[in-house]
Amino acid sequence: MHSQEPRRHREWLDAEAEGQDWLAERAFARLVAELPEREPSTAFVDQVVGEAWARQRARHRRRRVGLMAAAVAGIGLAGTLAFAASGLLAGVAGGLLLATTEGLVWMAGTLSEGLRWWQIAGRVGAALGDQAMLPGATVGLAGAELLAAMAIYAIQRMLRDTRHESGKVEL
Repeated sequence: MHSQEPRRHREWLDAEAEGQDWLAERAFARLVAELPEREPSTAFVDQVVGEAWARQRARHRRRRVGLMAAAVAGIGLAGTLAFAASGLLAGVAGGLLLATTEGLVWMAGTLSEGLRWWQIAGRVGAALGDQAMLPGATVGLAGAELLAAMAIYAIQRMLRDTRHESGKVEL
């Protein structure tokens, strides 16, 4: 088997050099299949496994410390935000309470003023109604209505006569 190793090795290198990929692949596969199997020593395995466990413990320790630092930072940030938000919330609540109170006072004043003006308008209307019920005022009002009706009738007649004479309305 050892006598054929240089020959197999040479076959693989020659196939690679000539660009015969499929032949190079076959030669390389035969070469690798013929390699002797070797078992690692127990000391080597113990050393590798021990190093892997030590690195894993160190990685877990760093991760735990990082998570604790992040938790402390998060709690500190949350506390700071809560403190800042409480001041802001108190300011907003106070402003809202003040605006609501001022709005209610303004509404009460406006309603009071509006009722006062309606009361004045009601008194003026009542006084005018009382005056219109007097016999002299009733006759005067009826006369003004008749005069307005006659004026509207006269304007309508004049417009009709003007339309018939010229064919169009002139004002």
